[in-house]
Amino acid sequence: RIIGSHNGVLRVDSEQGKGSHFHLYLPLRDSCRNDTEELPRGDGQCVLVVVEEAAQLSLLGDTLERYGYAVRTSQSGTAALQSLQSDGLPQLVVMDADMNLLTGVRTLAALLDRDYRGGVLLLARPEAPPDLEGLPPLPYLRVLDKPVQTDERLHAVHDALTAG
Repeated sequence: RIIGSHNGVLRVDSEQGKGSHFHLYLPLRDSCRNDTEELPRGDGQCVLVVVEEAAQLSLLGDTLERYGYAVRTSQSGTAALQSLQSDGLPQLVVMDADMNLLTGVRTLAALLDRDYRGGVLLLARPEAPPDLEGLPPLPYLRVLDKPVQTDERLHAVHDALTAG
């Protein structure tokens, strides 16, 4: 997933008894990206990031902190909901829609039951969009196809926080 988030490819060739070869391909530069573009920065807004995969959670949290956001992280929907009791409601939730036990949509529904009315960014696989039927209207909800590039993610966070 990390390699994919950088528009890279990982290929594995394996033969029993002979071993495995891992081929990692990363682009030198994204030719579509404007390198002179200033990426939006936060001003200490509280963002709750909920992603099960530790590496992805760390990468996303570190990126948002580097760009000026106060980040709280949780590796499950259940842990995120428990953190609300001690830490209060965030200004924005960035959540993986593909979590196992308590899916992103079910976690979102539970957040809404706890009076959360901020923005939501759901990270989803394009081939498996989340089923949002039955959720009440939200002030800001955007589904981002995984993998999400850093610049797209930062713009989406900024848009969600300014829309509210």
